Amino acid sequence: AAAFQRAVQLDAQDVVSRENLAQSLAALGRHEESLREFRRVLTLKPRLAAKTLVLWAAPFMVIVIGFGYFLKRRPRPSPAEQPLTEAEQAALREF
Repeated sequence: AAAFQRAVQLDAQDVVSRENLAQSLAALGRHEESLREFRRVLTLKPRLAAKTLVLWAAPFMVIVIGFGYFLKRRPRPSPAEQPLTEAEQAALREF
């Protein structure tokens, strides 16, 4: 547990070190300390990095794709509902 405590001291935001510390404390029977470390692991926020960029961008991508799908699937006016062009109106008057 001492090595993991030292790793946590070096980088308090490192989730892996904190989780390893919690597991080692649990194995030593120090359950209260282990639970405290597991709670800290759960409250740590992931950093924005190349590895986590997809996770950060995924909600926005889903919204954009869903909006595009909605726009594509919405009903469009039928050709009969569109106004006549000038040429069509002239042809209709001649008829």
